[in-house]
Amino acid sequence: MSEDYRPMVYDDKSSYAWTPEMGEEGIVIRVSKSTLTSTKWCAQQLWLSKNYLVPQEQRHYLVIGDDVHQSMEAFYHKAEQDELEELQKAAKGGHDRKVLEHFQSWLPTKEDVIGMRRDSSKNEPFYERDYNHNMEWLMNNELVRLTHTDVDQFLPVANEVKLSPRTTFHVDGQEVEVQLTGIIDRVFTDGQGGLALMELKTGKWNDRKMSEMRMEMAYYKMLIELSSPEELEAVGLNDKIVTHWGWRYSAADRLDYEPTKKVSERAMQTALNKLIKMYLDQDFPVTKADFKCSHCDYMDLCPKFRGD
Repeated sequence: MSEDYRPMVYDDKSSYAWTPEMGEEGIVIRVSKSTLTSTKWCAQQLWLSKNYLVPQEQRHYLVIGDDVHQSMEAFYHKAEQDELEELQKAAKGGHDRKVLEHFQSWLPTKEDVIGMRRDSSKNEPFYERDYNHNMEWLMNNELVRLTHTDVDQFLPVANEVKLSPRTTFHVDGQEVEVQLTGIIDRVFTDGQGGLALMELKTGKWNDRKMSEMRMEMAYYKMLIELSSPEELEAVGLNDKIVTHWGWRYSAADRLDYEPTKKVSERAMQTALNKLIKMYLDQDFPVTKADFKCSHCDYMDLCPKFRGD
C-alpha cells in the first residue's frame, strides 16, 4: 500500500472515529455532527476517510467558510452590550450606514482573518469577493435583527460552543458507550425563557437541505440535553430548554427560524442508531447513487471499484 494511504487507529484519546477492533477495552465510539450527516452521502466513504489518510486538495469554499465563521465569532466577542441601545435607536431612525460602520469596527481585519486560519489554509489566498459577499449579507441581517430584537437578547449567550457529552445508547439490545461531540455556532435566548440554536452556512441552498439542517439542529439540541449542568455552565449555558432552531445561508440569501420539531428529533435518533449499528457490525455500505462517486477521493480504496 502506498505511503499516502496510512490506516488510522482510534483509541479513547484520538480524534479519529473508529478501529476494526471495536471490542477492545478502552475503545469508545465517537460521533460528531459531520459523522452523522455524512452517512446520508456514503457510509463507506465515511469509513475510508477515518481509516486512511488520503491527500486532498484544499477547496476554496472551505477556506471561505472558515474565514466567515471566524469573523462572526470575533464579531460577537468584540460587540459591546452597552453600545447596543444607541445603535438600535440609530437603526430604528433609518441611520443604517452609521450602524453598519459600527458593526464593521467589530469585525477582524483581513490580516486578522488570515492569522486565525488553521495551518492547512494559512497560505491560501484571501477570497475577498466571496468573503465580502457573505459578510455584507450577515451585517445587514444583524442590522435587521437589532431593529426588531430586544437589546438584551441581541448577543448570543454562547458563541462557537463545543460540547462533548459521553452517554450510553441501547441499540439492538446492547448498551453502547458513545462519545458525542459538536460545536454549535450560536445559542441565543428565545425571548420566552428558552434557548434558540442558530447555524451559519456559506454554501448553496436547495430545499432538499431542509431535512438535513433539521437533523443537524436536533443533534445539537441532544448535545445540550445530555450535557451536565456543570458542563453547560462552563460554556456559558444553563439547563434551559431548547425551543427554537434556525440557520442562515449568507451567500444564498436564506434564513430559517422555527420551533423545534419532534419528528426531526426522531429522525436524527434513528440515523444515530443506524450509525452506531454500523460501528458494531463494522459494516459501512457503499452508496447506490453512482453520481456521488465522482466526488469521492477514496475510489481507489473503495470495494465498489477495486478488482480484488
